Amino acid sequence: MTASDLSGPQGSREIRRRLTADPQRATGEGSAWQQAYEAWRTADLSWSGDYGPTKLPRQRKAKSSRPAKPAPVAAPVAEPVTAPKAVEASAPKAAAPKAAAPKAAERKAAAVKSSGVGVAEAAAARPAEPEAPAVNGAQTAAPPPVADPVVAPPAAPVRRGGARRASLRVAGAAAAVVVVAAGGVYALSGGEEEGRASAIPGAVLADRFFAADPAKPDGLVQDIAAVTAAGATVVAVGTEGDGRPEKTRAEFLVSGDAGRTWRLAQVRDGDGAEPAFGDRPRFVAGGQGAWVALGPGTVWTSQDAQTWTRQAGGPLTAKDRVDGLARTGSGFVAVGSSGGRAVVWTSADGKTWQRDDRVNVAGATAFDRVAAMGDVVVAHGAFSREVTRKKKKRKVTTTVRGLGFWRSADGGRTWKPVDIRQGQGSFGPASGLAAGPGGFFVYRDGKRVTGPKKRRKTERFGMVFGSADGSVWSPYGRVNGRITRLGGSASGLTVLAGGRLMRSADGKAWQPAGETRATANGLTVAEGGVPVVVGRRAEDSYLAVSGQAVDLTKVPGAVRPERAVTAIAPDGGMVAVGSSNYEAAVWSGAGGWTRTGLGKGRLTDVAYGPRGWVAIGRTDREKALTVTSPDGRAWAPVTVTADGALGAVASGPQGYVVVGVAGAAATAWRSSDLKTWTRSAAIAGMEGRTWMRDVVATSTGYVAVGGRQNARGGGSQPAVWTSADGAKWTAAPAPALPSGLTAGVLTQVAVRGGQLVALGTSDQSGRSQSFTGVSADGGRTWRMAVPAGATTLTAVTATAKGFVLAGVTGAPSRQDVVLWTSPDGAAWQPTPARGTGLDGPGDQRLAGLVAHGSELVAVGVTADHRGESPTLWRTAAP
Repeated sequence: MTASDLSGPQGSREIRRRLTADPQRATGEGSAWQQAYEAWRTADLSWSGDYGPTKLPRQRKAKSSRPAKPAPVAAPVAEPVTAPKAVEASAPKAAAPKAAAPKAAERKAAAVKSSGVGVAEAAAARPAEPEAPAVNGAQTAAPPPVADPVVAPPAAPVRRGGARRASLRVAGAAAAVVVVAAGGVYALSGGEEEGRASAIPGAVLADRFFAADPAKPDGLVQDIAAVTAAGATVVAVGTEGDGRPEKTRAEFLVSGDAGRTWRLAQVRDGDGAEPAFGDRPRFVAGGQGAWVALGPGTVWTSQDAQTWTRQAGGPLTAKDRVDGLARTGSGFVAVGSSGGRAVVWTSADGKTWQRDDRVNVAGATAFDRVAAMGDVVVAHGAFSREVTRKKKKRKVTTTVRGLGFWRSADGGRTWKPVDIRQGQGSFGPASGLAAGPGGFFVYRDGKRVTGPKKRRKTERFGMVFGSADGSVWSPYGRVNGRITRLGGSASGLTVLAGGRLMRSADGKAWQPAGETRATANGLTVAEGGVPVVVGRRAEDSYLAVSGQAVDLTKVPGAVRPERAVTAIAPDGGMVAVGSSNYEAAVWSGAGGWTRTGLGKGRLTDVAYGPRGWVAIGRTDREKALTVTSPDGRAWAPVTVTADGALGAVASGPQGYVVVGVAGAAATAWRSSDLKTWTRSAAIAGMEGRTWMRDVVATSTGYVAVGGRQNARGGGSQPAVWTSADGAKWTAAPAPALPSGLTAGVLTQVAVRGGQLVALGTSDQSGRSQSFTGVSADGGRTWRMAVPAGATTLTAVTATAKGFVLAGVTGAPSRQDVVLWTSPDGAAWQPTPARGTGLDGPGDQRLAGLVAHGSELVAVGVTADHRGESPTLWRTAAP
């Protein structure tokens, strides 16, 4: 996994963080409120209201222990759709500690002890945060972004060279960005300092400063796959993500009042930790104090439908396919297929499952639906059996395939075929199995012909069949129009017919219950006969109660806008670039943050030079996108290339340089005025496909890094180019990979004096391994190595003391930040990082680093099952 893997979906929930004193400013003078105001002022953010002091005196340095992460609180419930209210902030991340990190309670105790106040007093002294304005708007999912395989680096590069350029790239998208105004949230510790918290305070929420356009639809992909109800409790399951399966997050929407209000349920791993990304619940069933959801290779259980636990393992083998799930009187039953055989799984508690693939009664080859009442279970599926008939004087054996029903009276352990005969004008196969009031129900198409021969009319309708015990079936009632979906529960039945929703208490008499034009994935009925529909409408997820669509943007955390801050660079003010809802965006932060939208696309890098700012990226049609600005506020498009893909930009003594690829060759473009761009001449010395990922300005010119693919085949190899003027480039001798690696490319480069350090990544047999390279001769020759203990490195920068690498350690959903420091790029010393956004539950990583004076500015991502939130720190450079 690389840093860029964490870019994508971002949360719209508010993330509340404690505002504490800056040890570089603190003397004990000034209240926590004053210190919070100073943090906002230093960050160049406006403070709304008449809250701030007119002046905060300069304060002396004081030590402070690391505060605890906020404890989990219950997520708020969305207001009814008919009268929506302002959405409250959802719960912060659960503070379940990891073994490698101090326990939350110990951190809290340490913070209280150092401050000299009790817990209650500390809580009372914590200032309230200014309320962020609500951002509302219609939201529809946009197509997932298509990463450029050549110029999109696994970890977004950081601009680290050139007197005119100090920028930092960010991997991630957020609806809530944490900005640390006066310094990093926590100081780094290592060696004798390990465990000591010399934190830098003043975190402020900045989602409204890196604002999305409320008039644009959200850019993430939501999908509600299934729904079930037991009394007044309704549960809908699905996913949200950026289109990449490995980056989806499971969502459980729950209502405790028959669909009037909804909330996002909590999800946790079996040991209480954050569940990993990539889970996709597709089926759900429950009631009577036990609930289960199933997805590919994954099982979730719940006692109350409010909190779901991801169970280790699951009932499936590699070739198994589950297509149905039901609650029985003794537990749960799931049905599906494997290798051309019907398979049934049974469980008493949803945690331990028994698999039976010997269900070949009447030639059953697959089950695709299941319903239960008590321990009587009915399944629908396919069969294949041989039939021998006598044809003239010989016997002929043929294979007959079809659809049918099977019944079990013992919770799914033994089965018998069931015959549902036609009646009252029905024809064709029976479909839509559901359990409802007093029995089981299916439907068929029906027709009736009326009138004389020359004026005959054919009336089409849907015929509902029912059975009290799943064994003997008969026609129950007709529904005008062709039925396409049937759902039910003990509270009633509902069907979808020609866009109309109908409901019934017994399957015989049907009444209109609204309309829907959505593609339905599931139907159910809540207490009081309330029909609930889930599915998709256009490119967005859909949830409707009694025919009225629920505004999922009002359910905290259910729908998040796409927001990616991909690069940030300071020079007097601050300019950040990226995208919001897949519209290229620039946020300028001098005197308050303002947003500029630049059409569909995404900006990926930004640089500042003598003529102003330049940002690069790509449009939604995968064309090169370049915009320039003299002041960071007014932006205009310029054309750098019509056929190339842009990877990075830097400003140096010879002007601005953009690198990337054109055709199948590494290419650079240079400009001295940001108006006219000249393409570099063809670069000799490398055969096969080549590409540039990053570029840095040095004292003697420019150095670009990237990769090459031999024309004769084989894995990608590192590549380096040097140039004195940015126009004419020379390929450096091919660097040799570290021992044990056979393929890899360079993705980032940093410079300090005459020393260069590059960061690379290798992916072999599905295993990712980062490595570094160091050059002491301006990029002509390199020595590659793997720092001890480093597996995934995400960013590199140069400081006044040497070089800093950022990486992660730990398994997915439990990854923490680790830094490596080196005076020369050859020998690296690991330095653990502690604090909010650096360690703790979920995944934490720093996606970009840049030195700014004596400080290190770091951009990171903290991710849990509710989504991702980028974080931004300033701290003393190690």
